[in-house]
Amino acid sequence: MLLWQHMSNKQYGAVIDLIKSEPELVNSQDKEGYSLLMVALEAKEKPLDLVKLILQHKQFNLSYKNTETDETNMDAIIATANLEILKMAAHNHSPEYLINGTQLTYQSVQKRLNAAKGTFEKRKVKDPNDPSNSNIKTRIEALEKMAAYMRDATILHAIDTDNAQLFDRLEQAGANPSDTLSNGTPPQSLLTAKNHQLFKWFDRSFEDSIKQLSGKQTKTRPSPAREELPRYEQSVQALKERHLKNQMKIMETVPGKRGDAMDRVVTTMQSSTFNL
Repeated sequence: MLLWQHMSNKQYGAVIDLIKSEPELVNSQDKEGYSLLMVALEAKEKPLDLVKLILQHKQFNLSYKNTETDETNMDAIIATANLEILKMAAHNHSPEYLINGTQLTYQSVQKRLNAAKGTFEKRKVKDPNDPSNSNIKTRIEALEKMAAYMRDATILHAIDTDNAQLFDRLEQAGANPSDTLSNGTPPQSLLTAKNHQLFKWFDRSFEDSIKQLSGKQTKTRPSPAREELPRYEQSVQALKERHLKNQMKIMETVPGKRGDAMDRVVTTMQSSTFNL
């Protein structure tokens, strides 16, 4: 095929012209099942104009997977550790970019990040002065930015669509949706009157946290001793204060939820003492 001849010869301008004249070529695959985007991103000097055209194309299939390797287009994007390329996919293929195969894209980024960290630790032990260590460290930092971006994006989409299942999936992946976003904003403070499911999720999460603290205290403290009691009470109080603070913010910003929020605040204040 002419397109792959141009790709082999790095004639990326000619590839762009072909796609413009024959839009279906944007989803072309080579003989080994690699998509045009995968091949473009594998290039040492990435043809960013071509990558941009592909990701902005309305017919582009972001969810394509090479059945021989199980690699997806999102995997190829994540492998670059290039946040700007990820943002291109996010801008043009929302919300599809949030899911990669059967898992959250956040999880795919985390797997790459953990693998990079493992490689870094092994090489550092083998040869602390290896110049390649610096490159791996740079890659780790880039993947950390990707992971933070995907966590924020998943949380914000969940809030926009009142999707508690996304919160559950993030929590299972080790990314607590109750923690602040990258800019320091508590997700709970972004809820509006439409977020019925997420209001329930946050209340359930708060209750589960109290139960876990209580259970942990019971298991770790000897029956007759009370040495750990002050520390436990401080943990519970800190958790309650954070929850109260978020509830007060909701009362200020979501008129339709003021009554419910006030009830939860009163309940929390009344249960400030636990029977241990």
